[in-house]
Amino acid sequence: MPRNAESSSSKAEPEKSAPDPVAGALNLLQERWVLLLIRALLNASDGAMGFNELGRQIGAHPPILASRLELLERHGIVIKQVTSQMPPRSLYRLSSAGLALQPVFTAIETWATMTYKFLPVPESKPQNKTQLSQKSSKSEPNRKT
Repeated sequence: MPRNAESSSSKAEPEKSAPDPVAGALNLLQERWVLLLIRALLNASDGAMGFNELGRQIGAHPPILASRLELLERHGIVIKQVTSQMPPRSLYRLSSAGLALQPVFTAIETWATMTYKFLPVPESKPQNKTQLSQKSSKSEPNRKT
């Protein structure tokens, strides 16, 4: 199989015969936006949110959001309910498997509340050479030779 054909499949797909279910779950959950999507749905007032509402809340671009929601739906974490064909409207809610993640998020929230304020905040890295030179010129006093 050509290398390009392999890379077209989602890297978050756990192998069907994965010997370690924890590794498979972590592989799924590590995908960007997945944890934020689950958190948003856990915190939804009525347990469901529309596509646009989810996008606004977590800040994901629509194609990425659609991709992650489809991934979570395939894995049985999210349930999609089509509410209108024209215009297309859907609500997303967590399945029982998704709701079972609530204690995990509660534990993360507890840990973050107690610990995160004591963790060092990394310095932001300069984005380009101009910012790098500006940063170094600010930190070095003007020298006359």
